[in-house]
Amino acid sequence: MLVCLVDDDPRLLDALGQIVTDLGHKATPALTIRALGDALSTGVDAVVIDIQAKSERIDLVLAARQARPDMRLIATSRSGQIRPQGVRDIARALGADAILINPNLASEVERALQPDAAPEKTPMTAQNCRARARELFEAAVFEDDEATRERYLTAGEEWMRRWRVWSETCVYHADDDGLILPSPQRPSATPPYRFG
Repeated sequence: MLVCLVDDDPRLLDALGQIVTDLGHKATPALTIRALGDALSTGVDAVVIDIQAKSERIDLVLAARQARPDMRLIATSRSGQIRPQGVRDIARALGADAILINPNLASEVERALQPDAAPEKTPMTAQNCRARARELFEAAVFEDDEATRERYLTAGEEWMRRWRVWSETCVYHADDDGLILPSPQRPSATPPYRFG
């Protein structure tokens, strides 16, 4: 990951740059507005910016972020003149993805550089497992493609097995089978089962 570091103090840039490098990333310090412009034009993956940086630097970073929404924006304050809650409020106003209250801690820097985790998935209950099996079996009945029909049947059998052995310790999720079922478009009369 290429990380641009924006701060007015070269000593602080060096210290943070060393932490970022030790974590296996490449650090690009931006002490001047020109250095910041050059760094942003190279397509950095993340920017760590002091919320007390000069306004033109903040404006430049925000413009780059608007052009590239996937670029992570991490706000920090090293001066100690702003309380942590104040740092959080300013960071939220900037639309930061993460906040470094103590950028001297490698663990906090590492956590801030990680992309947001996927939303936590809700585990399936026994009833959910049985319902998923029924959906797959029903889709198989109406599926014309033999290979797809077989995938639905195999996945349905697996959900039935999970239903039979389900316990509180089981952790199954709805997308475990990796199948997306078609929208139900069922005829008014159920056709006979087809084999072969």
